[in-house]
Amino acid sequence: MFFNKSGNSCKDRISHMQDLSITHFLWTRLPVLWALLSVLVPAGCSSIALSEVQLPTITSGTSFMPDDIASGDSFLNILTFNDDRLKRLDSYQIISDFNDDTAYVESTGGDKIIFFCSCRARFDWSGINSYSALTDIHCNLENESRQAPIRTGEVYTLAGASSCSVDLQTLVSEVCITSLSCDFSGTPYSGKKITDVRAYLINVNGCCSITDIKTGNPVSIINYGRLSEEDLSHFREPDILYSDIAQTLDYRELKPASSFLCYPCCGVENDAGRPPTRLVIEGRIDGTTYYWPINVGTETNGTFIIERGHKYSYDILIRRKGTTDPDTPICLHSHEIDFDIQSWTEKKDYGIEF
Repeated sequence: MFFNKSGNSCKDRISHMQDLSITHFLWTRLPVLWALLSVLVPAGCSSIALSEVQLPTITSGTSFMPDDIASGDSFLNILTFNDDRLKRLDSYQIISDFNDDTAYVESTGGDKIIFFCSCRARFDWSGINSYSALTDIHCNLENESRQAPIRTGEVYTLAGASSCSVDLQTLVSEVCITSLSCDFSGTPYSGKKITDVRAYLINVNGCCSITDIKTGNPVSIINYGRLSEEDLSHFREPDILYSDIAQTLDYRELKPASSFLCYPCCGVENDAGRPPTRLVIEGRIDGTTYYWPINVGTETNGTFIIERGHKYSYDILIRRKGTTDPDTPICLHSHEIDFDIQSWTEKKDYGIEF
């Protein structure tokens, strides 16, 4: 996101923007009074600073495209704070149905922190009077949208700055199954197929602070230890956690293009209070249900970290019987998995063989 100081009047260019700051009211509604005030303001006081903001370009190969930000009921919220000891709120603006690549940020002069939030639902910002109060705003995974996920970003600007840049990043991460197949040759299950195949996420962090940059412990857990129809019933888009894959799975590789969304978290194996988020493949062999769970995230000494705005992609080959518990991960041999992590805009897969 880029903004550049402009000397042009902002009257027409922000006609669709509701600015709750008193400075915006004076500028747009009382131009004569504003001109008078600008003469009467004593030396040293800052005048209105107009800035131009350009939304970032998102790679066409990713799951979320730039048009998603401008989808029907989307909003771009802009909160500007003074960059001083108190960090008080200076101005607030909201753009409805934003469908352009530029917007205008309005504030008094001085060093600033500008916070951006692109979302579909309206947030209640009424209690936000300082930068630190942003941590009181939380997002629930059940309200997330695949087509227009919540994105946030912020930038620090110095007094008199004419340009800067900021990236908007999703709070959610994406977990993808790029291919799925099974091969039981050489095992007691040789020739068998897996039926009624589905996939879902369990032990998912259900709540995230809007300012979460670092990954922490889960605040609430969705699908704790298993798939919960009760939990999914609260979701506006249940398919962000669940997908039916196929009636029958065999040696022929499927490319289901199934993807799921989850909030960042820090999960620890064998810790009931903060279990790792798991991708579970579920299916039936000869009428018995089996599970093939995979811990999602970057692992260090039994701790699995999912970072915001990242994509975790998996190519999965099943070569043995699964477990009877969806919350018990299968031990993977080191030579059977090629694991790496890339930023969401990158495309690299993890090859997994059970």
